[in-house]
Amino acid sequence: MAIKKFTINDIAQEAKVSKTTVSRVMNCPEKVNDITRKKIEKIMKKRKYVPSQNARNLSMQLSTTIGVIIPEIDNPFWGAVLRCIAKKLDERKMTFICFSAYDDAKKDTLALERFKEIGVAGLLYTPAIDYSSQSEIISLLQQLDVPIVVMDRDVEALKMFDGVFFRDREAIFQAAEILMEAGCKTIGMMNADVCTTLGRTRRQGYVDALDKHNIKCIDQYYYNTVDYFTESAYRVAMEMLDSGEMPDGMITGNNSISLGLLKALKKHGMHWNREIRCISLDKIEPMDIILDNFDYIDRPPEEIGNSAINLLIEKIAFPKSETRHVYLTPKICIQNL
Repeated sequence: MAIKKFTINDIAQEAKVSKTTVSRVMNCPEKVNDITRKKIEKIMKKRKYVPSQNARNLSMQLSTTIGVIIPEIDNPFWGAVLRCIAKKLDERKMTFICFSAYDDAKKDTLALERFKEIGVAGLLYTPAIDYSSQSEIISLLQQLDVPIVVMDRDVEALKMFDGVFFRDREAIFQAAEILMEAGCKTIGMMNADVCTTLGRTRRQGYVDALDKHNIKCIDQYYYNTVDYFTESAYRVAMEMLDSGEMPDGMITGNNSISLGLLKALKKHGMHWNREIRCISLDKIEPMDIILDNFDYIDRPPEEIGNSAINLLIEKIAFPKSETRHVYLTPKICIQNL
């Protein structure tokens, strides 16, 4: 019976580090902290591991591959983000591997474990949920031992990493004020669960605007879609329209929620910005062509995509540079309010 050959993967698993870290010990040991380096060297000696030339070259191969985790690969917003990332990496003869977690913590974990196995030079990461500082995810991210840039979701436990975010709270506040100026007496919001950073931040902008105008925040007009997917928004919007109790102004929490609302309005023979004045968070590409009154908060995916990949490339080149958090300001695009 053949004896199983001990590989770089086995060393990484036993040491609970990434393949990248093992490769650095073999190629650039001065870049690995003493405790980790000695632990890996001890395992290599115990297992009588002799690195092949392929293993020695691994760090060079990995330096051209970036890991990306996003919520929805089929959402046009994230598709546009990926196009920007791909373009920047193409210019540098680099590639990326993308996982779509669909706001599922288990899928987040599987993706990170896979990146740890194959090794990546850096990670662009949109967390599925709000992780605590004690979460297994934090440990997995640290074990990757590569530069990480968080995108879009400003989770407190991930502040140790670089990040690029939009100022959603301010944008929602401005949208609510615009609806009030347009004559709306009751302002509603259709948004995901406030147990998430995105949900809380976006709701707070809505509450801030009502507070400024001494309008009591009425739960009746705040519609919890639970998540940011079209199907959930459609169900909630149908319940609202079926009840006959609806606000005369509405802000949606993202483009998928807007699509769910549009679908429900059509089902009831209603129209966007007619029976209810609406402002969508995020542009829906066909809608600004099909509808001449599609109003939205513009968060250009090109801005977050370019900012995130540029920040990551810079961090790979200068890993000891200071942690940076970049906040982008959306703009309100009003067609016909």
